[in-house]
Amino acid sequence: MFFKAGQRYRAKNHDDVVERKKIYYIANRDVIAIKNGQYHQANRDSILLMMRQYYQRNKDSLNKKSRQYYVINRMAILEQKRIYNFENRVIINEKNKIYYHSNIEVCVERHRKYYKENKEVLREKNKQWRTNHPEEQRVNNQRRRARILKLPHTLTVVEWLWIKQQFDNKCCFCGKGGPMTHEHFVAATKDGEYTRDNIIPSCPSCNNSKYNHNPLIWYRRQSFYTKAREDKILKHLGYKDHKQQLRIF
Repeated sequence: MFFKAGQRYRAKNHDDVVERKKIYYIANRDVIAIKNGQYHQANRDSILLMMRQYYQRNKDSLNKKSRQYYVINRMAILEQKRIYNFENRVIINEKNKIYYHSNIEVCVERHRKYYKENKEVLREKNKQWRTNHPEEQRVNNQRRRARILKLPHTLTVVEWLWIKQQFDNKCCFCGKGGPMTHEHFVAATKDGEYTRDNIIPSCPSCNNSKYNHNPLIWYRRQSFYTKAREDKILKHLGYKDHKQQLRIF
């Protein structure tokens, strides 16, 4: 009798009841969270069983609702995932490493199968990415080369853009504008690192001409040599009074 009376009251005063519940929840959020956590911990198995049974009974309708919700709120969901992944990137990366090394054969086979089934799509995506991200592509190529040569390779895209800004997006040797190459002040073939302490912007012509020569001797022989640009390069690389401050020779 009292139960039915309560149902009639809630139905008649639905909005008022909902509003009071909201106010109570906001005022007691922490206490409610603790109680819910304790209850779930004490009844974990029965709750999971009940959820599985409910899902099996309502599988089609729940999946339909989930798809509809995702379509309507796609951008918000992706943004929430991006924020969560960024804030928890260290934990997520560590978990992924542990899982990969524990299931390496399964993961390799899965990746091989996925690539085989989606080869053309992946190639097209990679091609578009390289076209839309030329700076990232150059950095990746140089990092791969340094990795093969077993040299330090810590330069990032942000650092490369900063280095170009230091030289006004112009060649550090001749001062010309245009597309810049990642010039190893000390050549990679002579153990020159791919780090911000050894990379400077250079036009393709100067890059090819310098090759793996001693950078200062080569530069002083060029017709476009200037003392001001040499000093700027040395200062950028950490030189003082022509004495190296960084391990580049």
